[in-house]
Amino acid sequence: PGNVTLNATSGDVSGSGTITGSLITIDAAAGEINVATAATSLDAEASGPIVIAEVDAVALRAESTNGNLSVAAGGLVTSTAGTRIEADGDIEIDAQNFFLLGDLRSRSGDLTLNASTASALLLGRVDADAATITAATDISLADSNLTSLVATAAGDIAVTEEDGLNLS
Repeated sequence: PGNVTLNATSGDVSGSGTITGSLITIDAAAGEINVATAATSLDAEASGPIVIAEVDAVALRAESTNGNLSVAAGGLVTSTAGTRIEADGDIEIDAQNFFLLGDLRSRSGDLTLNASTASALLLGRVDADAATITAATDISLADSNLTSLVATAAGDIAVTEEDGLNLS
């Protein structure tokens, strides 16, 4: 499939069908995003909340400047160095596993990640008030600034924290 670009200068981008494309770019400058996608790469930006249901694996870049970010993916979620997944509220991402080289920031909320079948490898910067990270195998946070962390994994858990951290 080819690339898909959706721009809403005022209002929301939403619908009941699945948007399919190699690179899907969605911009809701004055609204929210609530869509299902089948993308190789997804770039989503909204002034309100973002809700994405991704069919399988995806390279993700997303920013909500005034709302929560929620992504459910049927495969691996990746990000490249220099990109960000960011929200002004809570971030919740459910996937089979994570390999994030880019930054993951919740500016004023909490972070919840669930890697249902494998690891959560977070190698970029991770900022949030409280984080809950669950992985079927290992968890690795290479650079974090969190107030508290609840981490659950069947394998190893490795955390590098900027300052104090309340673990549970």
